[in-house]
Amino acid sequence: MSDESLRILAERLAQEVCRSYRLERAEAVEKILVLWRADRAFCAALTAAPDADKFTRTRLYKDAATRARKAIYFTLRRYRADDGALAAACETLKTLPRDGDAAPLLNIIARNHASTAERADHLDLFWDEILLAVGEARSLIDVGSGVLPVLFPFSRAPSLERYLACDRDGAAMRAVETYAAWRGDGRLSARKWELREGWDAGESFDVALMLKIVPVVKRQEPALLKTLARVPARRVILTGSKEALVKRRVIVRREKNVIEGFARDSGFRILARFETPDEIGLVAETRGAVPV
Repeated sequence: MSDESLRILAERLAQEVCRSYRLERAEAVEKILVLWRADRAFCAALTAAPDADKFTRTRLYKDAATRARKAIYFTLRRYRADDGALAAACETLKTLPRDGDAAPLLNIIARNHASTAERADHLDLFWDEILLAVGEARSLIDVGSGVLPVLFPFSRAPSLERYLACDRDGAAMRAVETYAAWRGDGRLSARKWELREGWDAGESFDVALMLKIVPVVKRQEPALLKTLARVPARRVILTGSKEALVKRRVIVRREKNVIEGFARDSGFRILARFETPDEIGLVAETRGAVPV
């Protein structure tokens, strides 16, 4: 059996995988081939097999297929795809002149983060909704921001003087810090932070972004929803996903129930609702509203 036979089997499995998972078939094929080519026992058995179809019914093949599916699943579950690419883009950005074109580097940084990459094909529509909700706010805290702040259109929010990005992902925060330093105008800052740390006493913001974070906290650490509800901001913008991060499964109803339930249980007053091609959202006024 040649490498061509290996590729044929990989393409068959990729077709099955892509019916369930959110990735392109060609990408799935390459991921499967990398795994299988490294498995000497698998390759030797395939080479010795007289018939590829019969080989797919063996325990050896079924186990290899299961491992490949699991590997693809856990790769897709990662919020950051390639730490090397992220670090390289940040290093280049550090040496880029202030009047240089940062867009290609920011695109690399953004696409390295799964949640931000999902918005790539409709970014203008996304920002239209977010900026409408932000309004004339002068300060904003982005809770669980990831690397999204590197794409924020500051030129379209002239009133915004302070944008604080908070996330427990140190690499994402270093990327945002690098971009903030390159901008050099002091409007953007980043803080490595976890929700369990709570909020800094005395800090307050006009607006808090909680994009896709409430459903994640509810699934992983529901006890911290009470902390999330005490965000020191007058207005909060909440969103949820329409489709699951990994599997091709519509979850819009579930996400809508979660963010609306959180707003209701937190005593927030819902002001508006919106949606983009991959998110549903709402704008609410918090109980501890502070004047703008």
